[in-house]
Amino acid sequence: MSGVCVTSKRSGGKFCSGRHYTTGPLGKRVQPLYHQANQFRQDNRMPVTTPSLRRSARVLQPQNIKVPFSPDELPARKRVKREEEEEKVQKKEVKEMVKKEVKEEATNGENASPTTTSNNSVLSEYEQMVQRNIAERQRLLESMGILKAKEEFSSCVKESQKKPVYRGIIREKKSPEPVMRRRSLRQQNLTPDGLHLSLPSDVQVAQAERRSTVTSREEEHPRPPPGPAPLMDYYKAQNKVNCEGMLTDLACSVSTSCISSTMSSSDVWGGTMESVVKKMKKMHIEEEWVVKVVPDRIFSVQFHPTVEKTLVLVGGKWGQLGILDVGREDESNGAYCFHPHSRPINCLSVAASSPHHVHSTSYDGSLRQTDLEAGIVQELYALTDNQHNSFLCWHSQQDTHNFLVGASLGRVLQVDTRVSEGLVKQYLVHERKTVKVISGHPHHPHYYATGSNDGYVSLWDLRNHKNNKPLDSVIHGRAISGVEFSQTGNALISTSMDDYLRIITCDRTALTVKRKIRHYNQTGRWLTTFKARFVPTRDDLVFVGSMRHPRRVEVWGCDGLLHHHFHGPLVTSVSSVVALHPFRPALAGCNSSGKVHVFM
Repeated sequence: MSGVCVTSKRSGGKFCSGRHYTTGPLGKRVQPLYHQANQFRQDNRMPVTTPSLRRSARVLQPQNIKVPFSPDELPARKRVKREEEEEKVQKKEVKEMVKKEVKEEATNGENASPTTTSNNSVLSEYEQMVQRNIAERQRLLESMGILKAKEEFSSCVKESQKKPVYRGIIREKKSPEPVMRRRSLRQQNLTPDGLHLSLPSDVQVAQAERRSTVTSREEEHPRPPPGPAPLMDYYKAQNKVNCEGMLTDLACSVSTSCISSTMSSSDVWGGTMESVVKKMKKMHIEEEWVVKVVPDRIFSVQFHPTVEKTLVLVGGKWGQLGILDVGREDESNGAYCFHPHSRPINCLSVAASSPHHVHSTSYDGSLRQTDLEAGIVQELYALTDNQHNSFLCWHSQQDTHNFLVGASLGRVLQVDTRVSEGLVKQYLVHERKTVKVISGHPHHPHYYATGSNDGYVSLWDLRNHKNNKPLDSVIHGRAISGVEFSQTGNALISTSMDDYLRIITCDRTALTVKRKIRHYNQTGRWLTTFKARFVPTRDDLVFVGSMRHPRRVEVWGCDGLLHHHFHGPLVTSVSSVVALHPFRPALAGCNSSGKVHVFM
């Protein structure tokens, strides 16, 4: 076969023809690829176009034709290299096979069972090698304990991936809003100049003015009527039959006769600090004790003093009063939500002298009483509608009928529920700054302490309340979020946004900072602020939520040391507000999604 090399006419018009060969790796002459392509075309009787025309010659040049090659048609150098690589791989596989067979014979010896022998006689040599490799690998993993660890890890992963079970209140079913199709003015046969529109009526104008001053949330949550009204009127969920049964059982449990006069918090929380911390370490949390009680953020929490049941009372973001009967088995896991207010319930209290009465103070400007025994809700005090930018923050119950209520604009209101609203006494404190929290002395009702946005914790005497001057004050770096007297009345615990907890001694004439405890209190916008509280009957132990990981509730001592923290795999969020049962070893921590975590 001969090939023709044609040069361009621009190079002088020279033509060259003859045979062209290349030298292979073994010294043999090998034809170039384009000669092989011509030979392939001739063997398959493909039509050959003569390169008479320059255009057709350019199209049918051999380098533009992709010719399929079999492995035998590869160039000698590549073919030899490929054969050498395949030979190396085969030798390596044979060596590994022999090595494993020798090792298998040395380990097993004569322990091969007849069943194995019969199976091996049926299997091929390669399949027998695979079976031996699998058996050897299994024995090695078992001897190292990897198989057992794998099973344990798989079980842990399955438990962690298990879908959490919802426990809590029955969710309200809201009908989906119809989707309104948008249509242009042209499709509605309307003119863009607005000449077809009529003037709005007086009612529409009034509604528009009201929308400009009242937010949509306020329209959705108006202040409920003052009452008295049945408690079931404030229940909006579907399972009203179960709720009525719960209230019936609750009325028997919270009666005055169920709170014995011989009961004392010292029976549980008394003794040395070490003994109390030891009791706390025995408390744990179960999955059934994590329940959603209100649909939104929790602002306040309190245990009911009864010992027949473990009752937790919480205040929600939009005026919900949540009641949790821990351990109750029903459709909502013992959680029921009522709506006696329209704004956040900042403060809840239950007096031991009247355990069937729950008092709540809300930002909607009202102080209300919920009678759990009679099932009645009644408004005790409320701000009038003409008091714009006014709200109530906190209350402290002096006795059965008298309350001290902290309000905006630096006011403390002394409310007597037996008289009309016009006779409420008003005291000006903190130079017109909002009174965030207020706490009354447990043994001397005319003494009380307040905390305000101005960063002061002040001690006041109702008998000598002149010129807006307190008996004594303690300045903090930033606003106060929590103040509480101990049950002995000898100490105060304050929580401030300057990231400190302060234990303050009180002798009813002066306040002295005994200990400053560093504690991160920056909860942000979406979490309720921390409020440290004393362990019942004690002056040396306080408990408070924490932003640290893992999520926990911390117990600090008057020595400034962290003595214990409640935590567990079920506590996955910040417990902003916390409470301890006065007569039982039980703690409740509440987060900003409406869940209550109970340790017992």
